[in-house]
Amino acid sequence: MKSLLLLSVAVLVGCASASAQYFPTAKGTVLSSVSTAVEEKQTATSVSTVEESATDEAGVITVRVKEVQNSPEGGFGGITSFSTFSFNPADSVTTIVMQTAEDFQEMICDVIKKSAESQGQYVSETDMNDLRKKMKTKGEIVIKLSPNMAEGTKLPNQTLRMDMGENRMTMNLWEGKVLGKESVEVPAGKYDDCLKISYVIRQTSPAGTEKENITEWYAEGIGVVKQITTDKKGKVLVEQVLESVKNAD
Repeated sequence: MKSLLLLSVAVLVGCASASAQYFPTAKGTVLSSVSTAVEEKQTATSVSTVEESATDEAGVITVRVKEVQNSPEGGFGGITSFSTFSFNPADSVTTIVMQTAEDFQEMICDVIKKSAESQGQYVSETDMNDLRKKMKTKGEIVIKLSPNMAEGTKLPNQTLRMDMGENRMTMNLWEGKVLGKESVEVPAGKYDDCLKISYVIRQTSPAGTEKENITEWYAEGIGVVKQITTDKKGKVLVEQVLESVKNAD
């Protein structure tokens, strides 16, 4: 009987650990991270805030996160972007919508407006609306994760594209895969059993093409606690670590 009881407890614990989501769920939670460009020795901060959180009748949790990236070298303030996370307890899958077509368009508009204003130009809302009418975006960048994913599991390729007149910008997520689980220690603390994944981001624009190799560690209930960007030879370009977590009041 004792063995059966212990087995039951082990099963329950296993089920609980396999049902955790890879993002914070409480509205108002703030995650602060610091990125360091290794070669240039430049740092940038990133502050992510859970602005919306809802749970439907099926128990699916959905949150909307606002991220503001600030770099001292940017010259025109922070870049604002949005992402959406959801968790389905039925299959323990966390869906991370890194960028929708609409969110990508608004992020580009935000960058253009702030860049123009930093040069002393006045940009009206009419100007921005005219700009939006010239933009055509489609696709999205989505990653689906689960604590139950086996090492070597491949992640589907993703594509996001924007056409603006004769100019085109594309973002591709390629060669995504699960690398297993690892414990990670960052300034915000130590996180056990982080899901480690890697993928390639390829971005093209009129300015040229950039290709980066990304490795990320996802902690349950938090999200990305560490991210490393390397070139094709494995040289580390940027390292991002979670500095602090401020839970909602």
